[in-house]
Amino acid sequence: MSSGSSLHDLFGGGKVADIFLWENKLTSAIVLAASTLVWGVFELADCHLVTLVSGLLIASLCILFVWSMGTSSGLIKWEHPTFDEIELQESHFTFLHEQINELLLWLYNIATEPNVKELVVVCKSTCPEKLL
Repeated sequence: MSSGSSLHDLFGGGKVADIFLWENKLTSAIVLAASTLVWGVFELADCHLVTLVSGLLIASLCILFVWSMGTSSGLIKWEHPTFDEIELQESHFTFLHEQINELLLWLYNIATEPNVKELVVVCKSTCPEKLL
C-alpha cells in the first residue's frame, strides 16, 4: 500500500468500500443484520440450504395452487401469473436454463391444475422429513 492510497481505495472505492467502512450506516446495518439472520438460520436453527430451498419451493407451489383454485371458483379476483411471467430469461448457461424452465413449467402445471392428490404427492416426495 503506497502512502498516497487510502483504505477506501484499497476496498475498491465504490459502494462496497462504503459498506465495509460504515460510511453509509443504514446500508451497512442492513447488510450486517441480513448476514446475521442468514447465519442464525443456517447455524443456530440447524437448517441447510437444500432444506430451505425445498421448503420455499413447496410453500410457493401450495400458494400458487390455492391461488389457482380461488380464481377458478371466483373467491379471488386476481388472476394467477402466467408461465411467461415465471419463466427465466435466456442466459449463458443454456442447458441449466432449459432444465430450470422445464422444472418451473412442471411445477406451474401441478400448481394450476385442480388435482389435490398430485399436489400432495409432489409435496410429500420433495419435502425433507424435517419440514413434515
